[in-house]
Amino acid sequence: MPRKNEENKVREAKLEYTADRRPLYPEMAFTKLSSKNQITLPVAYVRDLGLKPGDEVVLWLDKDHITVERRLYGKELLDSLQGSMKSGEWSTREGTLAWIKNIRDEWEREIPL
Repeated sequence: MPRKNEENKVREAKLEYTADRRPLYPEMAFTKLSSKNQITLPVAYVRDLGLKPGDEVVLWLDKDHITVERRLYGKELLDSLQGSMKSGEWSTREGTLAWIKNIRDEWEREIPL
């Protein structure tokens, strides 16, 4: 509602719009499924993921929800995997070789010659 100042003049209402304004719960957003089974991602999420028109995304289905991730390629993919196998049987060269031998042995048992 417009306000009047001391001189009884009406000040202009200030219009504010922020495209990346977050919902009350930042991890949650709402969208509708179209008749073509398409959804629109909130612009803030698109920006946070660094998506551009034509980019591919990865969808993960887990029981009753879907996770959307930006698809990684090349060096970025390799960098994301770096260090992901440091624990368990992958933590040493010997452990890795033992795991590979075990898998090969399983293949030989499953495939009769």
